[in-house]
Amino acid sequence: TFYGDVRNGAEGAGVVSSSGGAAALVDGSLGYEDYNAPEWHMSPDGEMAVVIDLGEIRPVDVLAARFLAYAPASVSIPDMVDFYVSDTGECYEKVSTVVMENTDNDLHDCWIDIAMADGLGASGRFVKVVAECHGSAICCDEIFVNPVY
Repeated sequence: TFYGDVRNGAEGAGVVSSSGGAAALVDGSLGYEDYNAPEWHMSPDGEMAVVIDLGEIRPVDVLAARFLAYAPASVSIPDMVDFYVSDTGECYEKVSTVVMENTDNDLHDCWIDIAMADGLGASGRFVKVVAECHGSAICCDEIFVNPVY
């Protein structure tokens, strides 16, 4: 799940989120299996939309986002994650949809999963990530652009 020595190609980029306070999503700091840990960015309504400004048009070959699941706190892995790129930040092209599966064995476990899209061959200044989870909150700790590990 990308833990340890992973460098995020978007580290330090500007970030805007639908639920505010999202600069930590590209700071290279990864959370652990505790939804109260400060690295987790929570979207309590089950919808997360984040836009990352890379500052200039760059190649985008890999996009990934890490999510936490913990059923007792009504925090779930998203049902799906859509990744988009844009040169201008006004019109976005969808480059991948990642369908994520929750396990039926989630009554007590807490775990981290990752949505990853690779081999994209795209480019853009802006990266948009949209995640949806019906009936639960979403916790994300990092969105990676061209991670190096």
